[in-house]
Amino acid sequence: MISVEQQFAEKIHAYTLPREQGYNSRVKDLVDMALLIQSYKIDYERVAAALKQTFARRRTHKLPDTLNTPPWDWNNTFEVLAMQCDLERDIRVIFAGVCDFYENALLAKTS
Repeated sequence: MISVEQQFAEKIHAYTLPREQGYNSRVKDLVDMALLIQSYKIDYERVAAALKQTFARRRTHKLPDTLNTPPWDWNNTFEVLAMQCDLERDIRVIFAGVCDFYENALLAKTS
C-alpha cells in the first residue's frame, strides 16, 4: 500500500498530465485529492518528496508551479461525485483548497 502523500502525488501527476486531445476528463482526481486532504493529516515535506519522485520517475512532464483551473464542463459531474462523497459541491471552493495545499507542499520542497 502506498502512503497518502504518494497517492496525492500520483493524483497531481494524473491531473496535470498533458493530453493529446487537449482535454482532461479526470474529474475524479480533483475529488480524490480533496478527500485525501480532508481525511488525513498529510505532511507537506513528504508530499514534496513524493511529487519530486513521481514526476522524475514518470518523465512525462515537468512538475507545475500551479494547477490549471478545472474545465467548466466538469461542474455537473463534480457536483454528483462531491454529493456522493459528502464534499462541498462548489468546484471552485474545492479547487481553491487543493491549490492551497499543493502550493504549501511546493513551498516545503524549497525549505
